Amino acid sequence: MDSQVNLQKQTSDVEDMVQIDCDIIIIAPIDTNGSIAAVNVCKDAGVPIICVNSGINSDYVSATIETDNYLAGVLMAQYMVQSTEGTVYVGMMEYNLNDAGRERSNGFLDTIADYDRIKIVARQECDTTTESAVSIAEDMMIAHPELNAFFSINDPTAYGIYSAAQGLNKENDILIVSCDGCADVLEWIRDGRIESTVTQLPWQMGQFAAKTALDLLRGLPYDQQILVAPHILTTENLHECEHYFSEDGFIWPDNESSR
Repeated sequence: MDSQVNLQKQTSDVEDMVQIDCDIIIIAPIDTNGSIAAVNVCKDAGVPIICVNSGINSDYVSATIETDNYLAGVLMAQYMVQSTEGTVYVGMMEYNLNDAGRERSNGFLDTIADYDRIKIVARQECDTTTESAVSIAEDMMIAHPELNAFFSINDPTAYGIYSAAQGLNKENDILIVSCDGCADVLEWIRDGRIESTVTQLPWQMGQFAAKTALDLLRGLPYDQQILVAPHILTTENLHECEHYFSEDGFIWPDNESSR
């Protein structure tokens, strides 16, 4: 089931899964606290629940498998530092309703704290969609004409930022660093519309989630938390990473993940 980034629908979806007697539920939480309602549905029914991509603030969650999102933010900041000179005026498009979004922002902010030339001039919460990002980014660029870089919480948001910059004839003046690794991001990076993305490895997260679910149901030992290391994707390593995004890929070139 696809919650479509709708918290009420996600809770309703979990209720439906419990009603059809699912033995275990794997959830990609929308909101670290708001998704507790979905966990409580499982708790009341005695159904174990596993989180993927972000955690939920509940002791009932059996396991959490997610990207090392703090490291993702660090990699985004490092790329911005390495690929720029002079003063960089940054707009941040954030999503702080779940652990994943908060940790990306924290990793980015902690890293740029060592560089006086990287300055945050605007910060705005977004809903991670391309549509909402367009108007937010446009308002930021109008209010702060000096703005020349963006921290984008995910790739769909980065697409919206680029569209806003294009509408203001600033697409060649704005550096966008992003995080996700959506399949269509290859074309965006190849065309130079965004500079880089820190790509997650959702295939591996899915494998870990399935293995954890099987171990839990079989009464075998399992890890309660698994962190999967993200990787930076740029024009420089685009060619060697394209296979990962193909149907028969899903193995990153260096074949490394952290646990």
